[in-house]
Amino acid sequence: MLVFSARECGADPCGHSAYFSFCAGLVRSKEEKPDIIISFITLNGILVYLAQPFKKIPHIACERINPLGRKEKFPWNILTRLAYNRAELLTVQFEEFAKMYDGRYEEKCRVTPN
Repeated sequence: MLVFSARECGADPCGHSAYFSFCAGLVRSKEEKPDIIISFITLNGILVYLAQPFKKIPHIACERINPLGRKEKFPWNILTRLAYNRAELLTVQFEEFAKMYDGRYEEKCRVTPN
């Protein structure tokens, strides 16, 4: 099992250095060939989408905040939707969250409460 996080590289997961360390982890994932990638932060889900233009490794995106209360601005709104379209599965914390983006992802949503 390959486990990678920005913290492993000493990066702040919310800072710019997280982007570079996460990309390094994705390069490492191509070398190690994991069976699946699970992203627990929206930004990481977007980075998985950008790093794998031809969808070679299956991806599960986890939405850990209230997506119904979030108002994303360009370009994040488009990138988030592209990442969720590419993901095989999207996990949310509450049943109501499965209706995000007008129910577009309801088919691939699974509820995983805390």
